[in-house]
Amino acid sequence: MIKTNNGRKPFSLRVNTLRGDRDSLLSAFAAAGHDAAPTAYAPEGITLLHRSTAPLPGESEGRFQVQDEASMLISHLLAPQPGEQLLDACAAPGGKTTHLAALTGNRAEILALDLHPQRVALIKGGAERLGCKGIVAQAWDLTQIPKFVPPGSLDGVLVDAPCSGLGVLRRNPELRWRREPSDPARLATLQQTLLGNVAPLLRPGGRLVYSVCTPTPEETDEVVAVFLAAHPDFSREDLRPVMPAGWDALFDERGALRTLPHRHGGMDAFYAVRLKRN
Repeated sequence: MIKTNNGRKPFSLRVNTLRGDRDSLLSAFAAAGHDAAPTAYAPEGITLLHRSTAPLPGESEGRFQVQDEASMLISHLLAPQPGEQLLDACAAPGGKTTHLAALTGNRAEILALDLHPQRVALIKGGAERLGCKGIVAQAWDLTQIPKFVPPGSLDGVLVDAPCSGLGVLRRNPELRWRREPSDPARLATLQQTLLGNVAPLLRPGGRLVYSVCTPTPEETDEVVAVFLAAHPDFSREDLRPVMPAGWDALFDERGALRTLPHRHGGMDAFYAVRLKRN
């Protein structure tokens, strides 16, 4: 994993299915002289192997979003459906928010929250560029309960939480010098707070996906264990039976997503679980 993280990161794109399909975009790339291939797992993903001097077709039309393949998988885990009320709790810059909109064909109501107003502007801009509808983005500090969201009103919540980011070192090499040994435990406290504040917003039967781009145990299994101990009305789901069969290698023995760059085609190291409110 260290060797892989010191290497070159893949350049991957998520096809915006609101404005076309993967095969047609791959054909357009090939016609422009770009060497590209479908990603191994994400059904909307493209890996750009070599660029020609020509611009990427479809960029100005919002036909794709730059996004790592592992990140593309997270919105699928929430299994969003048309007509649902959804929350992307830590949404900026908006890649997963706009993916949720695409997966529902712009037929879900999505509240996208982020701490920083300037980053909320990124969500709004991305949604406009990609033609996403039904997204309301606003600034909110989720260490405080969002009282403007009625308890028990949401069908699905995605908490892609702030974390140590040790799974994306190729993209953020400066983290090697910014992180301290105490950071995973410190961030785990924040992650537990965020989960606790969104939990009451879910209806019975509602789904909560918790994800982080780090493999540290403090921020992954331990956060989930603490949350479940404090919230007996929630249970974890084994995602293996409900995800595509070809994804089996991406899950651990308890059905949590664990992607690793040196084992799964170079994608970033992500961890994710889905919890259900009973």
